[in-house]
Amino acid sequence: MQPLFFSLTQTFNGVQTVNVDLPKEFGVLPLRSNILAAATELDGTGAPFIGGAAIQVLDIAPFQDAVKVRVNVLFNSPVTFRLSLVIWP
Repeated sequence: MQPLFFSLTQTFNGVQTVNVDLPKEFGVLPLRSNILAAATELDGTGAPFIGGAAIQVLDIAPFQDAVKVRVNVLFNSPVTFRLSLVIWP
């Protein structure tokens, strides 16, 4: 199966876990899937840019048809960012 590319937009600050439900046809399995995650801050138009916030991907774990990603947004107010995933089911 080919790698899958997937992204979603989130807005928060501090440490939170993002639960990403995926369609069953993606075939994500807890013990077999490999996942890469990256985050980029978005400006008011939705374009990526390097702003004042540091965004860290702390943990990634596949679950049956889902992925959990713990993210730390180091900024004193909520920041909008894109969380991008590459998944090898």
